[in-house]
Amino acid sequence: MPQGRLVGDQAQALREIKKVIAEQMKVEAELDQYVRRRLASYSRPLPEGSQEWDILYHKTYEEELRKRKLG
Repeated sequence: MPQGRLVGDQAQALREIKKVIAEQMKVEAELDQYVRRRLASYSRPLPEGSQEWDILYHKTYEEELRKRKLG
């Protein structure tokens, strides 16, 4: 397996990696909350964890990723 070699300040590289991961986690949390609110707004309640809820959650999540040009 090929290994990479870091050129430059390792501490700075690790800070940047942590920053990128933190930003990604923030976006994922925002998307999760958006999708949950959207599903909760349906006129017919969907029990969370049901097959229908899971399908609609993933479909809505993927749609929102595409809208935001993240996926």
